[in-house]
Amino acid sequence: MKKFYLFLLVIIIFASCSTMKPYDSESVKMSMHTILASAKNIGTAVESGDVSQSATDFEMMKNEFHKLAKMEPPKGAADEWKMLHKEMYSLASDGMKASEEGDTAKTGMILGEVFALQKKGHGLYK
Repeated sequence: MKKFYLFLLVIIIFASCSTMKPYDSESVKMSMHTILASAKNIGTAVESGDVSQSATDFEMMKNEFHKLAKMEPPKGAADEWKMLHKEMYSLASDGMKASEEGDTAKTGMILGEVFALQKKGHGLYK
């Protein structure tokens, strides 16, 4: 009976560890292009002083960060990979709110924070 429970425990641990999708370089590249295009749009909006339409771009970024968080990193610690993408997801949510409120300064600040986390992630995983 102990062997059965040990076997069951191993299966549960294995199943919980394998919830992340394998790293897919092409998917990551597509996500990065989407994120970059959205960031450029937001940056242009911040420069113009009208961020009212930037919520859509932050939402696109948020969706990509969510997808990437579910993927295994190409190297390094999976926990930190997941944490970085969750932080960027949260910042994108904050950016959506700031945009909808028309807060240009806060929108620009949030975009800068996203860039800082992306730079950190590229240093760790690229």
